[in-house]
Amino acid sequence: MRKIFERLIKIIRVDTKNLFSKGAIHLLASMILVKALGFPVQVFLARVLGPEYMGHIAVINAVMTFGELFAVMGISGAVLKFVSEPVDEEHKRELLFHGLFIVCFTAVVIAIVVFFIGFFNLIENDVANSYLKILCWTIPFSALSIVMTFNFQALKQITKKAKIDLNIKIISASFFIGGAYFWAFEGYIIARVFITVLTALTVLFIGRRYISFFKIDLSIVKKIVKFGLWGVFAMVTLIVVTTADIICLTTILQDAKIVGYYSIAALLIQLIRMLPKSIMDTAFPYLSEIGEDYSALKAAYWKIFKRMILMMSFVILIAYLFGGLGIKIVFGTNYIHSIAPFNLLLVGLLFSSAGSPAGRTLLALGKINVNFYISFITGGLNILLNIIFITKMGMMGAAVATVITHFVWLTMNQICIYHFLLKK
Repeated sequence: MRKIFERLIKIIRVDTKNLFSKGAIHLLASMILVKALGFPVQVFLARVLGPEYMGHIAVINAVMTFGELFAVMGISGAVLKFVSEPVDEEHKRELLFHGLFIVCFTAVVIAIVVFFIGFFNLIENDVANSYLKILCWTIPFSALSIVMTFNFQALKQITKKAKIDLNIKIISASFFIGGAYFWAFEGYIIARVFITVLTALTVLFIGRRYISFFKIDLSIVKKIVKFGLWGVFAMVTLIVVTTADIICLTTILQDAKIVGYYSIAALLIQLIRMLPKSIMDTAFPYLSEIGEDYSALKAAYWKIFKRMILMMSFVILIAYLFGGLGIKIVFGTNYIHSIAPFNLLLVGLLFSSAGSPAGRTLLALGKINVNFYISFITGGLNILLNIIFITKMGMMGAAVATVITHFVWLTMNQICIYHFLLKK
């Protein structure tokens, strides 16, 4: 197994010293394995609960994703960026403390907001509204866990982060399967609450040596929040790009079964997307280190970009040839309607993978505001396209809108990376 991941690293290796460490192999392996371990859980849930409840889960996941994003408020990205920079250890701990301090307040506020969303039935899904009132209270735990794990990555303690992610995923998979098997949908919700709390407590305990108490420094708070706000704006709009299809399908069609079919196609796309995402996650702390060396960063970008396209073209071709058969075998014939949107979404996946090196490189350059503008434009476009195409084409319209949006996102990223890096 390790040889496979070493070859993946070799595919995108650049001629910049220490761009990938030995620990990066562990992170890449763990991220792919974590996603792979989550896949059987989704298969089990799909078979036990059926398309309708998978639709409910998709809606809940969409709301909780936004909730957790606003709770973290981009602080995790700020911690990753600033802690990975060449500063002394004391200042690294000070940055982490301020990040955790800010998140404690924002996460509680967002949890209350999500509670009222469920309480006042603001989502066009009664089942989702009911369980959001419970799941909302896991948001503070999830937010603290996210910031802490980003700190591990910033410190380049890749192996530690990889082991934590992998072990927690194994435990959570067992609880999700057991909960759903014995108590159906309610068991899944209970397991989800338990695992989120357990994960946060475990991560904070492991990282306790990095947690020190400092006097609040408003200049550090301002620095983190300023970077974080641009980050959260960019991530919100980026998530709109990736989740608008589910939200619009739910709102326009109001058919949980159709949403369930589409969510399986989207799930498989997310599984494949983990490969380019994990590669860019392992590279980012090192790209951030050379962010002021334009020649080194340019060399790193070009090599990753070219080989990312080559690798993902091969992966997507295999997925197209065998994905439909895999859906029938793994999920059953009940999900045969997921095949068509899956095949079309593969095209969008190629576009988004090709654009990911530019997005991360812009972030390494400190151009997080540019990432926001790109995501804002494409996010708005995605909502508009989903409304138009879903109304005309139903479920396939969501896939068409997503593909067009990813193409526009890729184009804008390439224009910006040329302007800010390549032409210098």
